[in-house]
Amino acid sequence: DVLVSLYDGSSALDPVKTGIGGLDDVLGGGLMPGSITVIGATSSSGKTTLSLQVANTIAMNGKPVLFVTIEQTPTELVAKSIAWTSSRLTGKKTGHDALTAVSMRSRLERPRWTLEQNSAMVDACNWYSEHIAQRVRFMHGDERPTVAQIWNMAELMRAEFGEAPAIFIDYLQLLNCGDERDVRLATD
Repeated sequence: DVLVSLYDGSSALDPVKTGIGGLDDVLGGGLMPGSITVIGATSSSGKTTLSLQVANTIAMNGKPVLFVTIEQTPTELVAKSIAWTSSRLTGKKTGHDALTAVSMRSRLERPRWTLEQNSAMVDACNWYSEHIAQRVRFMHGDERPTVAQIWNMAELMRAEFGEAPAIFIDYLQLLNCGDERDVRLATD
């Protein structure tokens, strides 16, 4: 049966686009459902930002996303997402009037924002809320999440959305090993 399904293409899957053409090409069209893709690089090289941009693109394309964050808070990640959204809407990635995640969260910077920056913030928040936020769930806490907790959240999202979410784990090495049930879930 497996051989037949491979031969006739009935087991073929549609890749999930990352929104980054070169990356989609390297991955054979995008991320493959049910597979694990690991991004490895040195510290502070942009792994979280890249993962978040891919997660936003997947959510923007109508798929649910679970983003497990261990080092950064959901507030930090949403601020990055709003900056990404703003740069997509305005074309401004750098410069005086560009929104940055740091300036959004700074009590010193926000009062100094221009009218254009405030307007860009409103537009980006509205767009993010309408096109992305409804399908993204963040999992974060004082304790590192276990595989069982991530599994349970993914199952809740499957029930809510009718399909399993794309799961992003930012920072795989820091997951809580948990108990024997977690080990069984991870090996199933």
